[in-house]
Amino acid sequence: MNSENLISKLNQQQAEEILNRAKALVFAMWQWKGTGVVTSKQLAEYYEVKERTIRTIVENHKIEFESDGSKVLMGADLRELTKFGITTAQRNLRVWTPRAALRLGVLLTKSAVAEQVRGLLLSLVQIQQPQNSNTRSFQQNTFVLNTICEWLAEAQVDSNLITQFKLQKLAVLEPSVKELCESARLLVSSEQPLQSNLYTATDLGLLIAKIHNLLSPPRGEFVNKALMIAGLQTKVLKNWCPSDRGKQYSALVPTVGKHSNKGLTQLKWYETVIPLIEQSFLNSNAPNHAG
Repeated sequence: MNSENLISKLNQQQAEEILNRAKALVFAMWQWKGTGVVTSKQLAEYYEVKERTIRTIVENHKIEFESDGSKVLMGADLRELTKFGITTAQRNLRVWTPRAALRLGVLLTKSAVAEQVRGLLLSLVQIQQPQNSNTRSFQQNTFVLNTICEWLAEAQVDSNLITQFKLQKLAVLEPSVKELCESARLLVSSEQPLQSNLYTATDLGLLIAKIHNLLSPPRGEFVNKALMIAGLQTKVLKNWCPSDRGKQYSALVPTVGKHSNKGLTQLKWYETVIPLIEQSFLNSNAPNHAG
C-alpha cells in the first residue's frame, strides 16, 4: 500500500491530524459535507509554495482531489463561506478538505512541509503493512523465549547460561537465524566458561585436596559451610543460593531431581572461588572432613 492509496482509506479527521503534526493548519468552521475546508491561498501558506504551483498540480490531478472532497465554490455556496471569515473578490473559489490537502502534500516536490507530511504518511503506511506468517512466528517465538528467560533470571540462573539457552532454542525454532545464533553462542562461551568449568561443593573439596595434596578431601557439607562463612552463599528454603558477593563466582544451573523429572536449579562454583575458602581446610583445627 503506497501513500496515495492510503489517503483514500483515511477519513477527514485522520488526514487533518497528520497535517497538524507536520505544521498547524486551521480548517474553517464552515462545514461542507461534514468537514472543514481551507482555501488554496491558505494551503500555499501552509506548504510555503506559490498559489500558481498548486493550480498547476490541480490541473493534472483534478479528479483525485475532487474525490477527496475538494470543490470549486460559487454562487450561494461561496456566499455561505464568507460568513465564516473567508473573503474573496473572485466569482469562484476552490476549497480543500483535509484529505485533499494531504494528497497535495504527496504531490508537491519542492516543499519542506510537504516532505514532513510524506514522512508521516510513510510511517503510517509501514504500520498498516500486514505482517507475513514468518514475521509473526519469529515475534511469537522470541516473546516466549524472552518470558522464559525472565523467569530464569528471577530464579537467579546465571545470565550467561540464560543467553546460551535462548540462542540455542532460537536456532532450533528459527532455522533462518541458526548460523547467527551459533556465532553469538560461541562468543558468549568464550567470554565465560560454563558447565564444564562449574563445580559442586563436593567437587570443590576434591579440587582443594588435589591442589594442596590433602590425604582426605573436604566433604561437601563442610565446603558449603565454608562458603557460607565466607559470605558467598546462604540457604533459602533448604536450597543454597549465592549472595551478592558470591554471584560472580557461581551459577545456578538447571538440573533434574534425582527421584522425579521436576526441573530444579543447582548452585555450582567456578574454580576462582577456591582461594576465598581454602584456608578453612588448611587449618589443622578446622573440621575439614569426616573422621
